[in-house]
Amino acid sequence: MNKQIIEGPKLTYFIKEKTFGEFCFNRCEKYGDNICHIDATDNKTETYSSVKLRSTRVAIALQKKGITSKDIVTFCSSNTLDNAISIIASAFLGATISNLESSSSARHTTHLLRLVEPSMIFVEEAAISLIEESLDGANFKPEIIVFGKSEKYTVFSDLLKQQDCEEEFRPVQVDPNGLAIMYFSSGTTGLPKAISHTHNSFMFFISVCCEATPYQAALHFTTFYWMTAMMLMFCCFENGSYRVFGRNPSAEDIFRFVEKYKVATIFTAPIITYKLTSFENSHKYDTSSLKYVMCGGTPMAASQLVNVRNLFKGAYVGLGYGMSEVGVVAAMNSKNDPKYSTQKLTSCGTPAAGLKLKIVDIDTEQLLGPNQKGEICIFSPSLMQGYYKLDSSEVFDKDGFLKTGDVGYYDEDGYLYVVERIKEMFKYQSWHIVPSAIEAVLLEHKGVKEAAVFGLPGGEDGEVPAACVVLKDGYSLSEEEIDSFLKERIADRERLRGGITFVKTLPKTPTGKVGAKQKYLTEEKTLGRFIFNRCTKYYNNLCQIDGTTDKCETYGSLKIRGTRLAIELQKRGVTSKDVIVVCSENTLDAVIPIIADTFLDFIKEQENEDEFEPVDLDPEEIALMFFSSGTTGLPKPICHSNRGYMEIVAQTCQIVWVDNVLHFTTFYWMTAMMIFLGCCNFGNYRVFCQKFRMQVAKTFSKLFRSIKHKVKSMFMAPSLTYKLTRVENSQKYDTSSLKVITVGSTPISAVQIEKLSQTFPSAINCQLYGMTEIGLISGKSLYGYYDEEDYIYIVERIKEMFKYQSWHIIPSSTEAVLLEHSVVKEAVVFGLPHDEDGEVPAACLVLKQGGTIGEQEIDKFLRERVADRERLRGGVTFVKTLPQTPTGKIERRQIRDFVVNLKNYK
Repeated sequence: MNKQIIEGPKLTYFIKEKTFGEFCFNRCEKYGDNICHIDATDNKTETYSSVKLRSTRVAIALQKKGITSKDIVTFCSSNTLDNAISIIASAFLGATISNLESSSSARHTTHLLRLVEPSMIFVEEAAISLIEESLDGANFKPEIIVFGKSEKYTVFSDLLKQQDCEEEFRPVQVDPNGLAIMYFSSGTTGLPKAISHTHNSFMFFISVCCEATPYQAALHFTTFYWMTAMMLMFCCFENGSYRVFGRNPSAEDIFRFVEKYKVATIFTAPIITYKLTSFENSHKYDTSSLKYVMCGGTPMAASQLVNVRNLFKGAYVGLGYGMSEVGVVAAMNSKNDPKYSTQKLTSCGTPAAGLKLKIVDIDTEQLLGPNQKGEICIFSPSLMQGYYKLDSSEVFDKDGFLKTGDVGYYDEDGYLYVVERIKEMFKYQSWHIVPSAIEAVLLEHKGVKEAAVFGLPGGEDGEVPAACVVLKDGYSLSEEEIDSFLKERIADRERLRGGITFVKTLPKTPTGKVGAKQKYLTEEKTLGRFIFNRCTKYYNNLCQIDGTTDKCETYGSLKIRGTRLAIELQKRGVTSKDVIVVCSENTLDAVIPIIADTFLDFIKEQENEDEFEPVDLDPEEIALMFFSSGTTGLPKPICHSNRGYMEIVAQTCQIVWVDNVLHFTTFYWMTAMMIFLGCCNFGNYRVFCQKFRMQVAKTFSKLFRSIKHKVKSMFMAPSLTYKLTRVENSQKYDTSSLKVITVGSTPISAVQIEKLSQTFPSAINCQLYGMTEIGLISGKSLYGYYDEEDYIYIVERIKEMFKYQSWHIIPSSTEAVLLEHSVVKEAVVFGLPHDEDGEVPAACLVLKQGGTIGEQEIDKFLRERVADRERLRGGVTFVKTLPQTPTGKIERRQIRDFVVNLKNYK
């Protein structure tokens, strides 16, 4: 074994049962009268005998409904005594188990359900609507069983009736290598995936846990959606002990539970420990029964670990590191680590039994040694089988080690330290910034309750550190006070140059994790409140510049004018029930009625305007309507709720460079609104032009030379890039401030991207794919593919493609080649009807001024560059102009109909 691969001890404690169901059944028989579960919220208990009897009855009832080891059964419930019974009953039958979180959104739940497609779903009464909404439109129809009351579905209590032969019932024999249980990845780095564990891998995981720590009288707060809940329940099963659970407990509830139920073990996320250490009346409760407090899920500051140890002086308090893909990776062992548990405060311990661990360079995958930071990779018999219905090869290296996506290192004694997730780290001036390290320092401040650190686009600096902070009740802090506190405790490069946003809450998963995209979300749930607060926060910042007239406006002016118009509209009877339409070119005034409406000669001073506040609205109410492009039929109004569009704003801030952006579209187009609100979020400004003229050189020269704060980003359609790259003597103008050019809405050729790079050498070219219906990077009516590294390539709209002799013809591909010709200014390709061949490729061309060319020359030019089937057999029609939408999209159907009529097609 390579010395740079460290190993845990050999496992000596093996659970003899090979399958999940057999294990549960035998332990229930063995510990019959022992207490098994305690619902601390309702003060109810259940013995192992009762668990066995009720689980057996439910298992037999499920068998009668056709459930076998081939089925997947899903559960969506908070912690109750009944929920555990349904899980154990399914295990008796060898069915695969998966769990949902009842507090999740319908969108999130829809994704998970479509991943696993269960045959049956057990759901608590309060979550029925969530499941119904999530199943809407699904191509599978699971049976629904309700915990509680229902007139529509079978209720759980019906399954508890006495069954024939229940005393003779035994668990179904299944293959130990078969699928036993699935968990979902946390989704902090993308869409969740279903993590598949066999009976063998899961039973090995439980054996490892039981050998490391004697879990007895264990208290937990998470539902079975999380692996820790299942781990604690079955570790207690092995020891004949009991688990204690509660629903949304307060700090005082937790202390009360420990005292009342003589809790010996707590497993919790670090975020919950802050509740406990800040609870003033902790001394009133007897916590002497507590022997183990294990913390995991996210990094924890050394100072907080000390605080928890001081709070529970009779208990061993340590860190653990685990993943749903493998179970326990490393943990401090109270029996083996008396010395290091006090010396190595931030270590999560040594590798678990039977586990191999290595650290590799993030870029080269070269093995690293002690105290060298890199990606943690692991191998264990408890390793998952893979991601259900997904190719999992990319998460394993050539040696079969799981690539965790976490950055860490081990010291000379083999103790592991987890630093951060790779995808949450970012670079500031070439320095790797570790958000959790800064968050840990922020949480040391007595007035800070919660904190999330992330990177914001920072031009030449890459990403600058910024934070969202939740203050404790009764505290008032400024950005300057926070900065002063940090300055003495962190490196200069880690200071929050991107600013601090104070919010009331941070969106989190049930275990306290904050997702990467969620860090860009604000506390505002409506557009009106969001814009109003940003105008207040960035009052003196420049907000918008009219690039045509050189007029500009600050956020303060925007707020005043928006408020005045809102009050005037209120006087005229406008409410949140009304629809207001804006029809205008880009001007400083155009945005005012939009924000006035969302706050709810017009701009005159109003009475009490200083006291004006945006109207409180339901976040689910419609906030904005855009119209579909109409390229495939009559335009349709696309409705976005306040909450939905705030998600799009967060998405935009994460993906698009919204720093001093130049754009050309009006607010008829979603991109203009995205850019405006993205700039608002960071206090940056947008620059707009009223119309994109052929005299673009003058326009750009004026922008780049006379605007004090240089334009750093441009957003445009591909058709506009051709105008830019054809400007003569463009090198005369200073465009060095431009760092990013974002292109979207239609495909762009690789040749044109190269020309754009030559025209603007200082800028990076980015392509985006989005739809008005959902925002960025999504859609369903386009044709494309993704490569082995998950990079998406958009080829064409399905409705714009056509078939010639059974071949799919992609118009944009041929158009891109035509635009490479020196005299072709614009081109559109489409199909013309043909009796035998389906549709034959044809084109309309606009030539540059002074350019002349014939059909034969065009055909010869194409013949050398496209496939034979793509040649323009339907002919070429030369026209002076092509009808286009304001963003440069071709009105393809209109042009096709024109040519069909011109050539007398029937």
